[in-house]
Amino acid sequence: MTTKNKNQIFLSTSLLLSFLLIISVVVFSCKTKEKIHHRIVLIDRSPRFLFENLKENEFKYDWVTAKFSTIVTSANGSNSFNATLKARKDSIIWMSISPAFGIEVARIKITKDTVRFINRINSTYFEGDFQVINKMFNVDFDFDMLQAILVGNAFPEFEADDFKSFIDKERYLLSTIRKRKLRKTIQKHDSLNLVVNSIWLEPKTFKISKYMYRDFNINRVFEANYSEFTKVDSLSFPFKIDIKLSGEKSAEIIIQYSKVVKDKLQPLPYSVPEKYEKMEK
Repeated sequence: MTTKNKNQIFLSTSLLLSFLLIISVVVFSCKTKEKIHHRIVLIDRSPRFLFENLKENEFKYDWVTAKFSTIVTSANGSNSFNATLKARKDSIIWMSISPAFGIEVARIKITKDTVRFINRINSTYFEGDFQVINKMFNVDFDFDMLQAILVGNAFPEFEADDFKSFIDKERYLLSTIRKRKLRKTIQKHDSLNLVVNSIWLEPKTFKISKYMYRDFNINRVFEANYSEFTKVDSLSFPFKIDIKLSGEKSAEIIIQYSKVVKDKLQPLPYSVPEKYEKMEK
């Protein structure tokens, strides 16, 4: 996995945070339950075994439709809103955003190479390619990574040979660096552009329960915790996603799904009213 791909993983998740942070400013919880853990004894597994089982147990779909509520917390405060998500695998991500029990205030349509956004609060819209988005948000956006975040799958750039395997308490851990090497690097205080990707897996289902990207060179961390797994057409789906971003700017987004349906063809309406003004690129 190249340095560029590793950076894309963090930066693409930053764009997801940026979108939701922007939406939370213009629109105004979820009481979650603790997951009960039963103590189990794990045996050592090779990175390839764990990675292959991770891929085998991913949430596979052609279409997915979902409703979720979101709480966004940043330096600007905390806001919440509801959303409807419709997505076609490897093709399109569509969202409709509204306040609690309110009318739509925003609509998003993302494809492999374009991003469109309607803001009904101020009657504006945005249309552009990823180069424009990257410049606006200082990110390097990738459609495939965003769709993986939303359903709890592994990023497509990952390969089995990228990882070492460990047992971390009651979960398996795949990491791109050995813990001993990591400790030595930190103790030296070297500027080595050290980037670590870590994936924690549930031992019975091999679903991702936690993903962490850490860039030690600039002290930046992205973390996604997946929980409340529920069967959707026999496949396990994380109904709660807790995303945390720390570094120069910090933010947290909690996504709580209430309904998920797979493989049902969905309309994806998107039209800009004539009086709306286009946002400057």
